Amino acid sequence: LGATVSGKGSEFGWIDGSAWDYDNYFAGFPDTRFGDCVVMDTEGSNGQWVNVNCSTKMSVACMRQQKHPTPVCSSGPWKEGEVIYSPGFPFDASTSCEYILNVDAGKRVEVEIYSLEANSCCDNLVLFENYFGGNIIANLTGDMHNQVYTTSSSNFMRVSWLPNGGVNVRGMMVS
Repeated sequence: LGATVSGKGSEFGWIDGSAWDYDNYFAGFPDTRFGDCVVMDTEGSNGQWVNVNCSTKMSVACMRQQKHPTPVCSSGPWKEGEVIYSPGFPFDASTSCEYILNVDAGKRVEVEIYSLEANSCCDNLVLFENYFGGNIIANLTGDMHNQVYTTSSSNFMRVSWLPNGGVNVRGMMVS
């Protein structure tokens, strides 16, 4: 588990020096007669700890910071019914993106917003009639779920994710 008494006198501590603020020992442990390293019981459901000889071969698990890739705006094309996410969804909503959606001539584009989580001060999801120069169908912000918007006279819709920071929000997921 990354815990040892080595270099710490008779007290167990984390080998990376972080604060020892939790333990889950079996009753009677730790017992320095059994070794200077700590392992966790993975056979039972309680995950309790015992100390063992450090040369005992055991499986390991490591903690690491999860890295998310740099958000990238995907250019499509998108198929009807396909789910579209803002870049970085749901971890990073800070990258803007334009999505041009279209259906066959004579049909209308319908967008369902499954989830919108935007800062109402400064992040917007804007839906435009047509792909360029069209009227605004909706200018959305805040928290929204399961809302449907349809073009009235065009088989194109431009969906613009326009964050001005995108801090502590997930962004958007639409179909």
